[in-house]
Amino acid sequence: MEADRERMYRLHSDVCKAMGHPSRLAIIDLLRDGELAVGDLTAALGRSISNTSQHLSVLKSAGLVACRKEGTTCYYRVATPAIYKVFDCMGEILMEGTSERAEHREYLRRHVLQTT
Repeated sequence: MEADRERMYRLHSDVCKAMGHPSRLAIIDLLRDGELAVGDLTAALGRSISNTSQHLSVLKSAGLVACRKEGTTCYYRVATPAIYKVFDCMGEILMEGTSERAEHREYLRRHVLQTT
């Protein structure tokens, strides 16, 4: 395989790995309406500040979120709205999936239709 193609696959893999945890997907979804402070994300996730910060660090390292500091508060936002195309495509894939996912289809239908 050519080196450029292999590098591209590795970069794709890094983004997929960063999105590969339910809490990180929740963070991306929570940031859909705009930036939020770490404390707001922590409360919405029901996690500790430390745990939320670890997930944010992974997302930031992958270039999926960006941070703005105001005083002692860090505000996070998605780095590129294109991430929602990926997020919404995953919802569409799940809607078209097997019957194992049937119990989630109604939620997905509402969610995907709201965002597309």
